[in-house]
Amino acid sequence: MKNDQQLLSAYIHGDDAAFAELYEKYFSKIYNFVFYKVYSQENAEDITADVFHKVIENVDKFNAKKGNFSQWIYSIARNTVVDFFRKRFPTDNIEDIFDAPARDDVEREVSAKISLEKVEKYLRTLKPQQREIIILRVWENLSYKEIALIIGKNESAVKMSFSRIVGKMNPDLLLLYFTLLNT
Repeated sequence: MKNDQQLLSAYIHGDDAAFAELYEKYFSKIYNFVFYKVYSQENAEDITADVFHKVIENVDKFNAKKGNFSQWIYSIARNTVVDFFRKRFPTDNIEDIFDAPARDDVEREVSAKISLEKVEKYLRTLKPQQREIIILRVWENLSYKEIALIIGKNESAVKMSFSRIVGKMNPDLLLLYFTLLNT
């Protein structure tokens, strides 16, 4: 099985099936990352499509020396979400993209579990960058180094922030956190 860099290289050299493998590997991860920022299935689908379109358009700009494909695509996703909110809500605080009013009846679109509602409620109490660290670490299972590259912070600052967030969680949420890590 080829790694991401090999697949990307094969795609650059004309192997469309290689891109299809990358798409299959990352689609649900990127979709979930976007969804938990916009809380709308329709918008998450559109933004995720834009992300993969941008990957295709900018594949020649990928630089493996600056990071891996995973970091690159998450950075594109993050920037695409920010662009979405800038266009849709030009007067809102872009840094706080979790609080933008784009919650198009989530209950109808997603069969949310009570535990996820608790986590969402807790996430809303965090600062935007703290939420992003938790999402990337817990749901996307990214390393601290990858998260640091995506959000533009150093690795030790990301580790410290994550530790502080987890340290402030109440016991029920901490148990839920460890349950989510193991699923």
